[in-house]
Amino acid sequence: MANSYNENVNVNTDKLLAFSENRCFSVGYWNEAICFKISPIITGLDNRIKIDRERVVRATTSAENALAFIRKAKQVLKEALETNEEKFIGFPCAKVNLISLEVGKNEEGKLIPYFGIYQDISTSDKKPKKYDKFPLTKGYMY
Repeated sequence: MANSYNENVNVNTDKLLAFSENRCFSVGYWNEAICFKISPIITGLDNRIKIDRERVVRATTSAENALAFIRKAKQVLKEALETNEEKFIGFPCAKVNLISLEVGKNEEGKLIPYFGIYQDISTSDKKPKKYDKFPLTKGYMY
């Protein structure tokens, strides 16, 4: 007889955490998939910095799809930096999510790459219920 408890176990493990001024970006495993998350950082009542788990934006894909996205994103980033042009690449995850590399200019006109997550994209108007992006610049990584 099969153990029904073991058949339904979910394994969640964060492997990379990166912090910007006001965001936390994490990459981890969810069972056999790769999970990307962007969470706002908030200050709690005790003045300690915390990850806002209520407003997290997430997308999950297979390891093969994550690697394909990374290969294409590296190529797009290289092109953007060589031409000094804004670029965007989106990669679908499941049927309603999208991960992206967005290269845009900041207030000073400098190109900045961002990792974006579009979550729960509507089939009717193509707008996500949740969206956030994380700057891929120097920051804190664990």
